[in-house]
Amino acid sequence: MRPAVLLLALILPVPLMAQQRIDRRMAVSSTASIRINDLVGMVRLVGWDRDSLVVVGELPARAGQLYFGGSTDAAKVGLEGTDTGSVVTSATLEVRVPKHARVSVRGAVVSLDAGGLEGDLDFITTAGRLHVEGAPRTVTAETLDGNVEVAGPVASLRVRTAGGTVVLRGVRGDLTVTTVSGAILIGGARISRARLETVSGEIAWKGAIERGGTLDAQTHSGNIELRLPPTLGADLELSAPSGAITSEFTLKGKPSASGTLRTSIGDGGAAITARTFRGRISLLKQPEVDANPAAPGGISGTSR
Repeated sequence: MRPAVLLLALILPVPLMAQQRIDRRMAVSSTASIRINDLVGMVRLVGWDRDSLVVVGELPARAGQLYFGGSTDAAKVGLEGTDTGSVVTSATLEVRVPKHARVSVRGAVVSLDAGGLEGDLDFITTAGRLHVEGAPRTVTAETLDGNVEVAGPVASLRVRTAGGTVVLRGVRGDLTVTTVSGAILIGGARISRARLETVSGEIAWKGAIERGGTLDAQTHSGNIELRLPPTLGADLELSAPSGAITSEFTLKGKPSASGTLRTSIGDGGAAITARTFRGRISLLKQPEVDANPAAPGGISGTSR
């Protein structure tokens, strides 16, 4: 290489790694099964009224190559050749699907923002987070360290996380939430069945329980705060061997030597079980007119 050319090559800035511009489209049925695998970075999943699957956005070169295809009833989107030696966080994709589609998302370092869905959503990631708004029929989510936030009248919800915080607003029907150290914060719920379980996290519940419904909240070392409608009728089993049980409701009886209190409020009907080995249990009355019914309870600095 001539000296002048070599000098020019040395002083000119090195161009940034090329971005892949993505724009792929295909027709699918309104209730298609769509699998989204091995994506990275941030994915915006949007349900819309068109019978088509669209993927647009940008991927850095080390994110690999997009594969895209399938039939009208079953389609697949994903990446191959991803550089797994580095975490790719700059990738941004928007995926549009029919709002009644059944969508499955899998990825080690993918985070998902979803809205407009009315079908089924299944999401599993290691390091990503999940944010859902709207009214999917079902949501199943599993993440190791990411937070999970769901806002809307989801009829059936299953969430499992190790260290992430779970925040639910306005959920309906049947829900199960399990964490290891993450807090479980729920506001504006109206459920027929709820099971909330964490090892060291706290549980804050604000919502209603249908007559005949059940709420089961358990934590080993966290506090439990239940904000209930003042007119709720429920049979209660409360257990806090190492902490106090306090209530704004009038409760009959006293805790046993083991720290368990079985009592009722109103005319019964619903069934509430709350157990914490090292924490305390608080029963609070929701205001008659709640300015923000979807806000979670007051544990860990959340808004009241």
